[in-house]
Amino acid sequence: MKAEDVCRKRLSSRPELMKRRIYKYRQVWLAERGAAGGDRMIQTTHRTVADERYIAAMELNPETCIYFDIETTGLKAETSHLYLIGYAVQKQPGSWEITQLFAEQTEDERRLLKAFSDICMRYRTVIHFNGDRFDIPYLETKYREYSMPSPFCRMDTADIYRMVRPYKELLGLERLNQKTIEQFLGLRRKDRYDGGQLIWIYRAYRDGRSEDPKGDLEKLLLHNYEDVLGMLSLTMLTAYPAFFQMVKDSEINSEKNGEMDGGSEEQEIRRDLPAVDVRRCSCSVGLSTANLSDGAGEDDVEQAEGEMCAEELRLSLRMPVPVPVPVSGEAAGYSLELYGTKAEIHIPLRERTLFHFFPDYKNYYYLPAEDRAVHKSVGQFVDSRFREQAKAENCYIRVRGVFLPCASSPADRQGEGAGRTFEDALVFLESRKDKAGWIQLTDGVMERLRSDKEMALSYVCSLLAGVCRKRKKQTDR
Repeated sequence: MKAEDVCRKRLSSRPELMKRRIYKYRQVWLAERGAAGGDRMIQTTHRTVADERYIAAMELNPETCIYFDIETTGLKAETSHLYLIGYAVQKQPGSWEITQLFAEQTEDERRLLKAFSDICMRYRTVIHFNGDRFDIPYLETKYREYSMPSPFCRMDTADIYRMVRPYKELLGLERLNQKTIEQFLGLRRKDRYDGGQLIWIYRAYRDGRSEDPKGDLEKLLLHNYEDVLGMLSLTMLTAYPAFFQMVKDSEINSEKNGEMDGGSEEQEIRRDLPAVDVRRCSCSVGLSTANLSDGAGEDDVEQAEGEMCAEELRLSLRMPVPVPVPVSGEAAGYSLELYGTKAEIHIPLRERTLFHFFPDYKNYYYLPAEDRAVHKSVGQFVDSRFREQAKAENCYIRVRGVFLPCASSPADRQGEGAGRTFEDALVFLESRKDKAGWIQLTDGVMERLRSDKEMALSYVCSLLAGVCRKRKKQTDR
C-alpha cells in the first residue's frame, strides 16, 4: 500500500478531526523512516492574520521571523521527551500560517527536531514567550543529545516575556504567564488544560491506553495551537515598551544633541525627537488625594478633597503603535494615560504654599519675623536681635504659587548646580523630609516647556519613570 493511501485511510478513520474548521490534518511520512517503515508524524496547518506593526515596533522584519512553542513530557530535557512543536510564519503580508509537528511515538523525537531545524534555516529571528528560560534551553539539550546542530546558534531571539516584564505593574498584571496576559487582552481560549495535565493525556495516547484517542489528540493539538495563536496576539504588548523605549532613545539623542556644535547631525537629531504637545487647559475633575505627595499633611488632604481643580497642565505624545488596552497610573501630583496612539500626562494645577530648603544651613541666618532664611553674606546686615543661626528645619524660603511635580529625588537636586531643574528653577518641598519635589510654574517655565522640545521631552521622561516606580512600590507591598 502506498504511503498516501495509508495517510488517506488513517485520516478517514477520524471524521471528527477532519470536520474541525480550525485544523487541516495531514499525515507526513518522513524520508528518514526506520527499518520497519512505521515512524511518522502528524502535521497540522492553519491560516490566521496578525498585525505586523507590532513586529516592526520591535525593529524586526516579519518575513524573517518565526514564532514557536513546544510541548514536552517534563521540564528536564534529560529525563523527558518532546512530542509537539508549533510554529507560525508569514505566508504573505498580514497572513500567517500556524503549523504543528506532532510525534505519535517517542522514537519520532529525532525526526521532530530535524524537521523543525530545517524550517528554522529559512528564518533569522525566533520569537517566543519566556522561551529563553525553557523552550530554547530544552531544545538545545535535545539537539546535543542527538549530536545535531542547534538552529538557534545562528538566529536572533526575541522574548516577549522579557520585553513586557518591566511594565507588569503599569499594566496591573498580578501574574505574567501567557494565559493571564491573554485575558488582559480580552482573548478567550477553548483549551481548558495546562501543560502538566496534557502530559498524562499524551502518555495515554502514545501507549494506546486512551479511551478516546481522537478526542485526546484534539486536546493536545488545540492547547499548542492556541499557545502559538495567542503568541501572535501577545506581540501587541510590545506597544508599551516601544513607547517607553522611544522616549528613552529620544532623551539620549537629546543629550547627544547638547554636546554638538549645531551642525547637520544635530539638526537631524532634532527632527527625530517626538513632539510634546504642552497645553494649560481647564478640567472638571476633582483633585485626587492620590496625586498629593507622600509627605502631605492632614490639612492638605482635607483641603484637596474639598477642592475642584479648575486647570491642568496636559503633556501629550504620539506613540509608535496603538496600545491594545488603555492603561493609566498615578504618582505624586500627576497621572498618566495611554490609549490608542496617544500618551497623556495630566498635572492638576492649584495654588499652594511650599518651601525651598537650603542644604548648607550653617551659612544661613533665620529671620523669625519674616519666617525665612537668608545667606550670611546678606544677613550680616540685619540687626542681631532679629536673626538667629539657621537650622536644617528652618533654612528655607516660603513661596505661594502653582507648582509642577518633579519625579526625581529632591535630595539629588538640592545644592549648587545639581539643585536646579529646568536649569534655573528652584525645587520646592512640602516639608524638609518630603520625598516629592516641585517646580514653580512661572511664565518662563511654561514658555520653555512649549518652545524647548528637548526640555519638554526630558521632563516627560522623568514623569513616566515616576509612574513606573510608584506602581512597582504598590505591587511590592
